[in-house]
Amino acid sequence: MNKKINIFLLSVLISVFLFLSNCVTTPDSTYTVTFDSQGGSTVSSQAIESGQLVSEPAEPTREGYSFEGWYQEPDCINLWDFSSDIVTSDLTLYAKWTSLLSRYVSMTGDNINDGSIDHPWKTIQYALDNTPDGGTVYVTDGIYKEHWIKFPKDRVIVLKSKNGANSTTIDGENIQHVIEMDSCPEGTTLDGFTITGGNIIKEGGGISVFNCSPTISNNIIIGNQSQEPGGGGIYLFYSSPIIQDNTFSGNSAIKSNSSDSGKGGAIFMQYSSPSIINNIFNSNKADKYGGALYLYYSSPTIENNTISGNTADFEGGGIYMDHSSPNIEENTISGNSAGLYRNGGAIYLYESSPTIENNIISGNTADEGGGIYMSYSSPFIHNNTIEGNSAIDFAGGIYISDYSSPTVSLNIISGNVVDDYGGGIYIYYYSAPTIEDNNISENAADDGGGIYISSGCSAMVYNNTIASNTAVDSGGGICDYGSSSTIQGNTIVENICSNSGSGIYIFTSSTSTIGGADASDTANFNTVCGNTPDQVEPDSYPNNFIDSLCD
Repeated sequence: MNKKINIFLLSVLISVFLFLSNCVTTPDSTYTVTFDSQGGSTVSSQAIESGQLVSEPAEPTREGYSFEGWYQEPDCINLWDFSSDIVTSDLTLYAKWTSLLSRYVSMTGDNINDGSIDHPWKTIQYALDNTPDGGTVYVTDGIYKEHWIKFPKDRVIVLKSKNGANSTTIDGENIQHVIEMDSCPEGTTLDGFTITGGNIIKEGGGISVFNCSPTISNNIIIGNQSQEPGGGGIYLFYSSPIIQDNTFSGNSAIKSNSSDSGKGGAIFMQYSSPSIINNIFNSNKADKYGGALYLYYSSPTIENNTISGNTADFEGGGIYMDHSSPNIEENTISGNSAGLYRNGGAIYLYESSPTIENNIISGNTADEGGGIYMSYSSPFIHNNTIEGNSAIDFAGGIYISDYSSPTVSLNIISGNVVDDYGGGIYIYYYSAPTIEDNNISENAADDGGGIYISSGCSAMVYNNTIASNTAVDSGGGICDYGSSSTIQGNTIVENICSNSGSGIYIFTSSTSTIGGADASDTANFNTVCGNTPDQVEPDSYPNNFIDSLCD
Protein backbone atom coordinates (compact mmCIF):
# COMPACT_ATOMS: atom_id res chain seq x y z
CA MET A 1 0.00 0.00 0.00
CA ASN A 2 2.73 2.42 1.01
CA LYS A 3 4.62 1.56 -2.16
CA LYS A 4 1.63 2.48 -4.32
CA ILE A 5 1.21 5.78 -2.48
CA ASN A 6 4.87 6.64 -2.98
CA ILE A 7 4.63 5.93 -6.70
CA PHE A 8 1.52 8.08 -6.95
CA LEU A 9 3.14 11.01 -5.10
CA LEU A 10 6.25 10.79 -7.33
CA SER A 11 4.06 10.89 -10.43
CA VAL A 12 2.28 13.97 -9.13
CA LEU A 13 5.55 15.75 -8.40
CA ILE A 14 6.91 15.00 -11.88
CA SER A 15 3.72 16.30 -13.50
CA VAL A 16 3.84 19.50 -11.45
CA PHE A 17 7.52 20.02 -12.38
CA LEU A 18 6.82 19.55 -16.08
CA PHE A 19 3.85 21.92 -15.91
CA LEU A 20 5.84 24.63 -14.16
CA SER A 21 8.79 24.19 -16.57
CA ASN A 22 6.52 24.78 -19.54
CA CYS A 23 5.23 27.95 -17.91
CA VAL A 24 8.73 29.55 -17.54
CA THR A 25 9.88 31.75 -20.49
CA THR A 26 13.69 31.90 -21.17
CA PRO A 27 14.72 35.53 -21.76
CA ASP A 28 16.48 36.51 -24.96
CA SER A 29 20.30 37.11 -24.74
CA THR A 30 21.45 40.66 -24.05
CA TYR A 31 24.48 42.16 -25.83
CA THR A 32 26.65 45.21 -25.24
CA VAL A 33 26.94 47.89 -27.92
CA THR A 34 30.06 50.04 -27.46
CA PHE A 35 30.61 53.38 -29.20
CA ASP A 36 34.22 54.23 -30.13
CA SER A 37 34.22 57.94 -30.91
CA GLN A 38 37.77 57.78 -32.35
CA GLY A 39 39.01 60.97 -30.76
CA GLY A 40 35.63 62.53 -30.08
CA SER A 41 33.63 62.97 -26.88
CA THR A 42 32.61 59.93 -24.86
CA VAL A 43 29.40 58.06 -25.76
CA SER A 44 27.90 55.58 -23.28
CA SER A 45 27.48 51.93 -24.21
CA GLN A 46 24.04 50.28 -24.45
CA ALA A 47 22.69 46.86 -23.39
CA ILE A 48 20.48 45.61 -26.23
CA GLU A 49 18.49 42.38 -26.42
CA SER A 50 19.20 40.07 -29.32
CA GLY A 51 17.32 41.02 -32.47
CA GLN A 52 16.54 44.54 -31.30
CA LEU A 53 17.51 47.95 -32.70
CA VAL A 54 20.18 50.20 -31.19
CA SER A 55 19.02 53.56 -29.91
CA GLU A 56 20.85 56.22 -31.88
CA PRO A 57 22.87 58.28 -29.36
CA ALA A 58 23.45 62.01 -29.40
CA GLU A 59 26.20 62.97 -31.82
CA PRO A 60 29.68 63.15 -30.30
CA THR A 61 31.84 66.24 -30.79
CA ARG A 62 35.45 66.73 -31.80
CA GLU A 63 37.17 70.06 -32.20
CA GLY A 64 38.01 70.84 -35.81
CA TYR A 65 35.91 67.99 -37.24
CA SER A 66 32.35 67.27 -38.30
CA PHE A 67 30.66 64.01 -37.36
CA GLU A 68 29.68 61.80 -40.33
CA GLY A 69 27.96 58.83 -38.67
CA TRP A 70 28.58 55.50 -36.94
CA TYR A 71 30.30 52.70 -38.86
CA GLN A 72 30.93 49.01 -38.31
CA GLU A 73 34.73 49.20 -38.80
CA PRO A 74 37.51 51.55 -37.61
CA ASP A 75 38.12 52.43 -41.28
CA CYS A 76 34.47 53.48 -41.57
CA ILE A 77 33.39 51.42 -44.55
CA ASN A 78 29.89 50.17 -43.70
CA LEU A 79 27.46 52.66 -42.14
CA TRP A 80 25.23 51.38 -39.30
CA ASP A 81 21.54 51.97 -40.01
CA PHE A 82 19.78 52.57 -36.70
CA SER A 83 16.39 52.12 -38.35
CA SER A 84 16.96 48.60 -39.64
CA ASP A 85 20.21 47.01 -38.40
CA ILE A 86 19.64 44.65 -35.46
CA VAL A 87 21.98 43.38 -32.75
CA THR A 88 23.01 39.69 -32.81
CA SER A 89 26.22 39.83 -30.76
CA ASP A 90 28.42 42.20 -28.81
CA LEU A 91 29.17 45.14 -31.10
CA THR A 92 31.44 48.16 -31.41
CA LEU A 93 30.44 51.09 -33.62
CA TYR A 94 33.02 53.64 -34.78
CA ALA A 95 32.62 57.36 -35.37
CA LYS A 96 33.62 58.80 -38.72
CA TRP A 97 35.00 62.35 -38.80
CA THR A 98 35.73 64.82 -41.56
CA SER A 99 38.17 67.59 -40.85
CA LEU A 100 36.69 71.05 -41.11
CA LEU A 101 40.05 72.01 -42.64
CA SER A 102 39.80 69.49 -45.49
CA ARG A 103 39.13 70.67 -49.02
CA TYR A 104 38.64 68.73 -52.23
CA VAL A 105 39.60 69.07 -55.89
CA SER A 106 38.00 67.12 -58.71
CA MET A 107 38.18 67.08 -62.49
CA THR A 108 34.41 67.67 -62.45
CA GLY A 109 34.53 70.38 -59.77
CA ASP A 110 34.08 74.13 -60.05
CA ASN A 111 36.02 76.92 -58.38
CA ILE A 112 32.74 78.63 -57.47
CA ASN A 113 32.01 75.72 -55.10
CA ASP A 114 32.92 75.64 -51.41
CA GLY A 115 35.60 72.93 -51.79
CA SER A 116 33.71 70.36 -49.73
CA ILE A 117 33.69 66.69 -50.60
CA ASP A 118 30.29 67.05 -52.28
CA HIS A 119 31.13 70.37 -53.95
CA PRO A 120 34.82 70.22 -54.86
CA TRP A 121 36.95 72.84 -56.56
CA LYS A 122 38.29 72.50 -60.08
CA THR A 123 41.97 73.48 -59.86
CA ILE A 124 44.80 72.71 -57.47
CA GLN A 125 46.09 76.27 -57.45
CA TYR A 126 42.70 77.64 -56.39
CA ALA A 127 42.57 75.08 -53.61
CA LEU A 128 46.02 76.06 -52.31
CA ASP A 129 45.05 79.72 -52.40
CA ASN A 130 41.83 79.20 -50.45
CA THR A 131 42.44 76.39 -47.96
CA PRO A 132 42.95 77.58 -44.36
CA ASP A 133 46.17 77.14 -42.38
CA GLY A 134 46.67 73.53 -41.33
CA GLY A 135 44.30 72.24 -44.01
CA THR A 136 44.56 69.26 -46.30
CA VAL A 137 43.67 69.42 -49.98
CA TYR A 138 42.54 66.04 -51.32
CA VAL A 139 42.76 65.65 -55.10
CA THR A 140 40.68 62.97 -56.80
CA ASP A 141 41.78 60.89 -59.79
CA GLY A 142 42.59 62.54 -63.09
CA ILE A 143 45.16 64.46 -65.13
CA TYR A 144 45.34 68.07 -63.98
CA LYS A 145 47.01 70.29 -66.57
CA GLU A 146 48.46 73.05 -64.44
CA HIS A 147 51.90 74.62 -64.20
CA TRP A 148 53.79 76.82 -61.75
CA ILE A 149 51.52 75.75 -58.91
CA LYS A 150 52.63 77.82 -55.91
CA PHE A 151 52.33 76.68 -52.33
CA PRO A 152 51.43 79.49 -49.91
CA LYS A 153 54.14 81.12 -47.80
CA ASP A 154 51.84 81.99 -44.90
CA ARG A 155 49.96 78.72 -44.33
CA VAL A 156 50.78 75.04 -43.77
CA ILE A 157 49.02 73.00 -46.44
CA VAL A 158 49.09 69.27 -47.15
CA LEU A 159 48.41 68.53 -50.83
CA LYS A 160 47.50 64.87 -51.18
CA SER A 161 45.96 62.68 -53.84
CA LYS A 162 43.06 60.46 -52.83
CA ASN A 163 44.31 57.31 -54.57
CA GLY A 164 48.03 57.74 -55.18
CA ALA A 165 50.43 58.74 -57.92
CA ASN A 166 49.26 56.14 -60.43
CA SER A 167 45.80 57.68 -60.40
CA THR A 168 46.51 61.40 -60.10
CA THR A 169 48.78 63.38 -62.42
CA ILE A 170 49.82 67.03 -62.53
CA ASP A 171 51.02 67.79 -66.07
CA GLY A 172 52.91 71.04 -66.56
CA GLU A 173 52.55 70.76 -70.34
CA ASN A 174 56.23 71.76 -70.84
CA ILE A 175 55.54 75.39 -69.94
CA GLN A 176 57.23 76.08 -66.56
CA HIS A 177 57.93 74.47 -63.20
CA VAL A 178 55.10 72.15 -62.30
CA ILE A 179 55.27 73.12 -58.61
CA GLU A 180 57.05 75.87 -56.66
CA MET A 181 57.63 75.81 -52.91
CA ASP A 182 59.17 79.12 -51.85
CA SER A 183 59.59 79.98 -48.15
CA CYS A 184 56.81 77.59 -47.20
CA PRO A 185 56.27 76.89 -43.47
CA GLU A 186 57.26 73.66 -41.75
CA GLY A 187 54.71 70.90 -42.29
CA THR A 188 54.04 71.69 -45.95
CA THR A 189 53.54 68.39 -47.77
CA LEU A 190 53.22 67.07 -51.33
CA ASP A 191 52.04 63.46 -51.36
CA GLY A 192 50.95 60.96 -53.98
CA PHE A 193 51.12 62.57 -57.44
CA THR A 194 52.69 61.94 -60.80
CA ILE A 195 54.60 65.16 -61.55
CA THR A 196 55.43 65.49 -65.23
CA GLY A 197 55.79 67.95 -68.09
CA GLY A 198 57.95 70.46 -66.24
CA ASN A 199 60.25 72.34 -68.61
CA ILE A 200 62.11 75.48 -67.62
CA ILE A 201 65.38 77.26 -68.27
CA LYS A 202 66.18 77.86 -64.60
CA GLU A 203 65.88 76.08 -61.28
CA GLY A 204 63.92 72.89 -61.41
CA GLY A 205 61.61 71.38 -63.98
CA GLY A 206 59.31 69.33 -61.78
CA ILE A 207 59.52 70.93 -58.32
CA SER A 208 61.42 74.06 -57.30
CA VAL A 209 62.14 74.46 -53.58
CA PHE A 210 63.62 77.69 -52.12
CA ASN A 211 64.29 78.21 -48.42
CA CYS A 212 61.70 75.61 -47.55
CA SER A 213 61.71 72.17 -45.91
CA PRO A 214 58.57 70.34 -47.02
CA THR A 215 57.84 66.64 -47.09
CA ILE A 216 57.77 65.29 -50.66
CA SER A 217 56.61 61.68 -50.59
CA ASN A 218 54.99 58.89 -52.59
CA ASN A 219 55.25 60.75 -55.90
CA ILE A 220 56.30 59.69 -59.39
CA ILE A 221 58.47 62.47 -60.78
CA ILE A 222 58.97 61.71 -64.44
CA GLY A 223 59.78 63.41 -67.72
CA ASN A 224 60.74 66.87 -66.41
CA GLN A 225 63.72 69.00 -67.49
CA SER A 226 65.64 72.09 -66.48
CA GLN A 227 68.74 73.83 -67.79
CA GLU A 228 70.38 76.28 -65.38
CA PRO A 229 71.85 75.10 -63.15
CA GLY A 230 69.79 71.93 -63.42
CA GLY A 231 67.53 69.72 -61.34
CA GLY A 232 65.28 68.16 -63.92
CA GLY A 233 63.11 66.58 -61.22
CA ILE A 234 63.72 68.79 -58.15
CA TYR A 235 65.80 71.92 -57.47
CA LEU A 236 66.78 72.68 -53.85
CA PHE A 237 68.29 75.94 -52.59
CA TYR A 238 68.85 76.53 -48.87
CA SER A 239 66.33 73.80 -48.14
CA SER A 240 66.14 70.64 -46.04
CA PRO A 241 63.09 68.69 -47.18
CA ILE A 242 62.21 65.07 -46.55
CA ILE A 243 62.19 63.37 -49.95
CA GLN A 244 60.90 59.86 -49.36
CA ASP A 245 59.32 56.94 -51.22
CA ASN A 246 59.31 58.68 -54.60
CA THR A 247 60.23 57.40 -58.04
CA PHE A 248 62.40 59.64 -60.25
CA SER A 249 62.58 58.56 -63.86
CA GLY A 250 63.37 60.13 -67.21
CA ASN A 251 64.19 63.58 -65.82
CA SER A 252 66.95 65.63 -67.48
CA ALA A 253 69.34 68.47 -66.73
CA ILE A 254 69.99 70.10 -70.10
CA LYS A 255 73.19 71.86 -71.11
CA SER A 256 72.75 75.45 -72.34
CA ASN A 257 75.17 78.16 -73.38
CA SER A 258 75.75 78.88 -69.70
CA SER A 259 78.62 77.08 -68.00
CA ASP A 260 76.36 76.62 -64.98
CA SER A 261 73.91 74.22 -66.55
CA GLY A 262 73.19 70.54 -67.08
CA LYS A 263 73.63 69.45 -63.44
CA GLY A 264 71.53 66.94 -61.53
CA GLY A 265 69.22 64.97 -63.78
CA ALA A 266 66.84 64.09 -60.93
CA ILE A 267 67.85 66.46 -58.10
CA PHE A 268 70.11 69.52 -57.88
CA MET A 269 70.89 70.84 -54.41
CA GLN A 270 72.87 73.85 -53.21
CA TYR A 271 73.43 74.80 -49.56
CA SER A 272 70.87 72.16 -48.60
CA SER A 273 70.58 69.20 -46.24
CA PRO A 274 67.65 67.08 -47.38
CA SER A 275 66.81 63.58 -46.20
CA ILE A 276 66.59 61.45 -49.36
CA ILE A 277 65.23 58.10 -48.23
CA ASN A 278 63.84 55.02 -49.94
CA ASN A 279 63.46 56.51 -53.41
CA ILE A 280 64.03 54.99 -56.83
CA PHE A 281 66.23 56.94 -59.26
CA ASN A 282 66.21 55.36 -62.69
CA SER A 283 67.11 56.54 -66.20
CA ASN A 284 67.69 60.18 -65.32
CA LYS A 285 70.29 62.14 -67.29
CA ALA A 286 72.57 65.13 -66.84
CA ASP A 287 74.25 66.70 -69.85
CA LYS A 288 77.13 67.55 -67.51
CA TYR A 289 77.33 66.37 -63.88
CA GLY A 290 75.30 64.07 -61.67
CA GLY A 291 72.99 61.83 -63.64
CA ALA A 292 70.74 61.35 -60.60
CA LEU A 293 72.02 63.74 -57.87
CA TYR A 294 74.20 66.87 -57.90
CA LEU A 295 75.41 68.21 -54.52
CA TYR A 296 77.05 71.61 -54.04
CA TYR A 297 78.01 72.67 -50.52
CA SER A 298 75.36 70.32 -49.20
CA SER A 299 75.11 67.64 -46.53
CA PRO A 300 72.16 65.40 -47.31
CA THR A 301 71.30 62.01 -45.89
CA ILE A 302 71.03 59.60 -48.83
CA GLU A 303 69.73 56.32 -47.49
CA ASN A 304 68.03 53.13 -48.75
CA ASN A 305 67.63 54.38 -52.31
CA THR A 306 67.99 52.49 -55.57
CA ILE A 307 70.09 54.61 -57.95
CA SER A 308 70.38 52.76 -61.24
CA GLY A 309 70.71 53.33 -64.95
CA ASN A 310 71.41 57.06 -64.70
CA THR A 311 73.91 58.83 -66.96
CA ALA A 312 76.05 61.96 -66.95
CA ASP A 313 77.81 63.10 -70.10
CA PHE A 314 80.58 64.47 -67.87
CA GLU A 315 81.28 63.22 -64.32
CA GLY A 316 79.20 61.34 -61.77
CA GLY A 317 76.82 58.97 -63.50
CA GLY A 318 74.91 58.39 -60.25
CA ILE A 319 76.02 61.09 -57.78
CA TYR A 320 78.27 64.15 -58.16
CA MET A 321 79.38 66.13 -55.12
CA ASP A 322 81.38 69.33 -54.81
CA HIS A 323 82.42 70.62 -51.35
CA SER A 324 79.82 68.38 -49.73
CA SER A 325 79.62 65.95 -46.81
CA PRO A 326 76.65 63.64 -47.29
CA ASN A 327 75.90 60.39 -45.50
CA ILE A 328 75.42 57.79 -48.22
CA GLU A 329 74.21 54.59 -46.59
CA GLU A 330 72.36 51.38 -47.47
CA ASN A 331 71.83 52.28 -51.13
CA THR A 332 72.06 50.18 -54.26
CA ILE A 333 73.99 52.21 -56.84
CA SER A 334 74.20 50.19 -60.03
CA GLY A 335 74.41 50.44 -63.79
CA ASN A 336 75.16 54.17 -63.87
CA SER A 337 77.64 55.65 -66.32
CA ALA A 338 79.81 58.71 -66.80
CA GLY A 339 80.49 60.03 -70.29
CA LEU A 340 83.26 59.06 -72.68
CA TYR A 341 86.63 60.11 -71.23
CA ARG A 342 84.87 61.11 -68.01
CA ASN A 343 85.03 59.89 -64.44
CA GLY A 344 83.01 58.41 -61.58
CA GLY A 345 80.50 55.95 -62.92
CA ALA A 346 78.62 55.68 -59.62
CA ILE A 347 79.99 58.53 -57.46
CA TYR A 348 82.28 61.50 -58.16
CA LEU A 349 83.84 63.47 -55.27
CA TYR A 350 85.54 66.84 -55.46
CA GLU A 351 86.79 68.42 -52.23
CA SER A 352 84.24 66.40 -50.29
CA SER A 353 84.21 64.25 -47.18
CA PRO A 354 81.20 61.95 -47.32
CA THR A 355 80.49 58.81 -45.36
CA ILE A 356 79.87 56.02 -47.85
CA GLU A 357 78.79 53.00 -45.88
CA ASN A 358 76.92 49.71 -46.34
CA ASN A 359 76.10 50.31 -50.00
CA ILE A 360 76.12 48.02 -53.01
CA ILE A 361 78.01 49.78 -55.81
CA SER A 362 77.98 47.54 -58.87
CA GLY A 363 78.03 47.49 -62.64
CA ASN A 364 78.87 51.18 -63.08
CA THR A 365 81.15 52.42 -65.87
CA ALA A 366 83.44 55.38 -66.57
CA ASP A 367 86.73 56.28 -68.22
CA GLU A 368 88.33 56.54 -64.75
CA GLY A 369 86.83 55.28 -61.50
CA GLY A 370 84.11 52.92 -62.62
CA GLY A 371 82.74 52.79 -59.07
CA ILE A 372 84.06 55.84 -57.17
CA TYR A 373 86.33 58.71 -58.28
CA MET A 374 87.73 61.26 -55.82
CA SER A 375 89.86 64.38 -56.10
CA TYR A 376 91.07 66.41 -53.09
CA SER A 377 88.71 64.42 -50.89
CA SER A 378 88.76 62.48 -47.63
CA PRO A 379 85.75 60.19 -47.53
CA PHE A 380 85.07 57.32 -45.13
CA ILE A 381 84.32 54.31 -47.33
CA HIS A 382 83.28 51.44 -45.11
CA ASN A 383 81.62 48.04 -45.40
CA ASN A 384 80.42 48.45 -48.99
CA THR A 385 80.28 45.88 -51.74
CA ILE A 386 82.04 47.43 -54.75
CA GLU A 387 81.88 44.88 -57.51
CA GLY A 388 81.64 44.45 -61.25
CA ASN A 389 82.43 48.07 -62.09
CA SER A 390 84.57 48.92 -65.09
CA ALA A 391 86.76 51.71 -66.46
CA ILE A 392 88.86 52.29 -69.54
CA ASP A 393 92.01 53.98 -68.23
CA PHE A 394 92.29 53.81 -64.44
CA ALA A 395 90.48 52.19 -61.49
CA GLY A 396 87.70 49.77 -62.17
CA GLY A 397 86.61 50.07 -58.54
CA ILE A 398 87.99 53.18 -56.72
CA TYR A 399 90.14 56.03 -58.08
CA ILE A 400 92.00 58.02 -55.39
CA SER A 401 93.71 61.15 -56.71
CA ASP A 402 94.92 64.70 -56.03
CA TYR A 403 96.02 64.65 -52.40
CA SER A 404 93.05 62.59 -51.30
CA SER A 405 93.21 60.82 -47.92
CA PRO A 406 90.26 58.45 -47.65
CA THR A 407 89.77 55.63 -45.20
CA VAL A 408 88.77 52.51 -47.12
CA SER A 409 87.89 49.72 -44.71
CA LEU A 410 85.98 46.43 -44.49
CA ASN A 411 84.77 46.59 -48.08
CA ILE A 412 84.40 43.82 -50.60
CA ILE A 413 86.12 45.10 -53.75
CA SER A 414 85.66 42.38 -56.28
CA GLY A 415 85.32 41.70 -59.98
CA ASN A 416 86.17 45.23 -61.11
CA VAL A 417 87.95 45.63 -64.44
CA VAL A 418 90.07 48.31 -66.13
CA ASP A 419 92.03 48.31 -69.36
CA ASP A 420 95.10 50.02 -67.86
CA TYR A 421 95.95 50.47 -64.16
CA GLY A 422 94.31 49.47 -60.88
CA GLY A 423 91.55 46.91 -61.27
CA GLY A 424 90.35 47.26 -57.69
CA ILE A 425 91.97 50.53 -56.52
CA TYR A 426 94.15 53.13 -58.27
CA ILE A 427 96.09 55.63 -56.11
CA TYR A 428 97.55 58.70 -57.78
CA TYR A 429 99.09 62.16 -57.31
CA TYR A 430 100.27 62.53 -53.75
CA SER A 431 97.34 60.74 -52.21
CA ALA A 432 97.67 59.08 -48.81
CA PRO A 433 94.78 56.66 -48.27
CA THR A 434 94.36 54.16 -45.45
CA ILE A 435 93.27 50.85 -46.94
CA GLU A 436 92.59 48.24 -44.28
CA ASP A 437 90.67 45.04 -43.64
CA ASN A 438 89.20 44.83 -47.14
CA ASN A 439 88.67 41.81 -49.35
CA ILE A 440 90.16 42.79 -52.70
CA SER A 441 89.65 39.89 -55.07
CA GLU A 442 89.12 38.86 -58.69
CA ASN A 443 89.82 42.32 -60.10
CA ALA A 444 91.71 42.73 -63.37
CA ALA A 445 93.98 45.34 -64.99
CA ASP A 446 96.99 45.69 -67.23
CA ASP A 447 99.09 46.57 -64.16
CA GLY A 448 98.01 46.27 -60.54
CA GLY A 449 95.13 43.83 -60.71
CA GLY A 450 94.22 44.47 -57.07
CA ILE A 451 95.89 47.81 -56.23
CA TYR A 452 98.09 50.22 -58.20
CA ILE A 453 100.07 52.85 -56.23
CA SER A 454 101.70 55.66 -58.23
CA SER A 455 104.90 57.53 -57.42
CA GLY A 456 104.54 60.37 -54.93
CA CYS A 457 101.82 58.54 -52.97
CA SER A 458 102.03 57.12 -49.46
CA ALA A 459 99.31 54.58 -48.93
CA MET A 460 98.79 52.64 -45.71
CA VAL A 461 97.75 49.16 -46.82
CA TYR A 462 96.99 47.02 -43.76
CA ASN A 463 95.44 43.61 -43.08
CA ASN A 464 93.68 43.16 -46.38
CA THR A 465 93.01 39.93 -48.23
CA ILE A 466 94.25 40.49 -51.78
CA ALA A 467 93.46 37.34 -53.72
CA SER A 468 92.85 35.98 -57.22
CA ASN A 469 93.43 39.30 -58.99
CA THR A 470 94.89 39.40 -62.48
CA ALA A 471 97.35 41.71 -64.24
CA VAL A 472 98.16 41.38 -67.92
CA ASP A 473 101.62 42.83 -67.25
CA SER A 474 102.92 43.29 -63.68
CA GLY A 475 101.61 43.27 -60.13
CA GLY A 476 98.77 40.80 -60.01
CA GLY A 477 98.04 41.69 -56.37
CA ILE A 478 99.79 45.06 -55.90
CA CYS A 479 101.82 47.22 -58.25
CA ASP A 480 103.90 49.80 -56.33
CA TYR A 481 105.22 52.14 -58.96
CA GLY A 482 107.64 54.29 -56.97
CA SER A 483 105.60 55.19 -53.86
CA SER A 484 106.57 55.45 -50.20
CA SER A 485 103.78 53.32 -48.84
CA THR A 486 103.45 50.93 -45.93
CA ILE A 487 102.15 47.50 -46.87
CA GLN A 488 101.81 45.27 -43.81
CA GLY A 489 99.81 42.37 -42.45
CA ASN A 490 98.10 41.52 -45.73
CA THR A 491 97.29 38.10 -47.16
CA ILE A 492 98.32 38.23 -50.83
CA VAL A 493 97.53 34.91 -52.49
CA GLU A 494 96.71 33.31 -55.82
CA ASN A 495 97.14 36.43 -57.91
CA ILE A 496 98.29 36.13 -61.51
CA CYS A 497 100.28 38.23 -63.95
CA SER A 498 101.96 37.59 -67.26
CA ASN A 499 105.22 39.38 -66.49
CA SER A 500 106.54 39.67 -62.94
CA GLY A 501 105.50 40.40 -59.38
CA SER A 502 102.38 38.29 -59.30
CA GLY A 503 101.92 38.96 -55.61
CA ILE A 504 103.64 42.37 -55.38
CA TYR A 505 105.55 44.26 -58.04
CA ILE A 506 107.89 46.92 -56.64
CA PHE A 507 109.36 49.50 -59.00
CA THR A 508 113.01 50.37 -58.46
CA SER A 509 112.30 53.92 -57.21
CA SER A 510 109.91 52.76 -54.47
CA THR A 511 110.80 53.44 -50.84
CA SER A 512 107.89 51.58 -49.34
CA THR A 513 107.92 49.41 -46.25
CA ILE A 514 106.77 45.97 -47.27
CA GLY A 515 106.19 43.75 -44.26
CA GLY A 516 107.93 44.28 -40.96
CA ALA A 517 110.45 46.93 -39.98
CA ASP A 518 113.04 44.17 -39.61
CA ALA A 519 113.25 40.40 -39.49
CA SER A 520 111.90 40.27 -35.95
CA ASP A 521 108.77 42.30 -36.75
CA THR A 522 106.80 39.23 -37.78
CA ALA A 523 103.43 40.71 -36.70
CA ASN A 524 103.59 43.02 -39.71
CA PHE A 525 104.72 40.45 -42.23
CA ASN A 526 102.53 39.90 -45.25
CA THR A 527 101.55 36.38 -46.21
CA VAL A 528 102.45 36.11 -49.88
CA CYS A 529 102.12 32.76 -51.59
CA GLY A 530 100.44 30.81 -54.33
CA ASN A 531 100.84 33.66 -56.83
CA THR A 532 101.73 32.84 -60.44
CA PRO A 533 104.40 32.92 -61.83
CA ASP A 534 106.27 34.49 -58.88
CA GLN A 535 105.60 36.07 -55.47
CA VAL A 536 107.46 39.39 -55.32
CA GLU A 537 109.56 41.28 -57.83
CA PRO A 538 112.29 42.11 -57.03
CA ASP A 539 112.70 39.55 -54.26
CA SER A 540 115.71 41.45 -52.90
CA TYR A 541 113.79 44.66 -52.23
CA PRO A 542 115.02 46.42 -49.04
CA ASN A 543 112.77 45.97 -46.00
CA ASN A 544 111.04 43.17 -47.86
CA PHE A 545 110.33 40.70 -45.10
CA ILE A 546 107.65 38.50 -46.57
CA ASP A 547 106.37 35.25 -45.20
CA SER A 548 106.01 33.19 -48.34
CA LEU A 549 104.77 30.08 -46.56
CA CYS A 550 101.02 29.55 -46.57
CA ASP A 551 99.40 27.30 -44.00
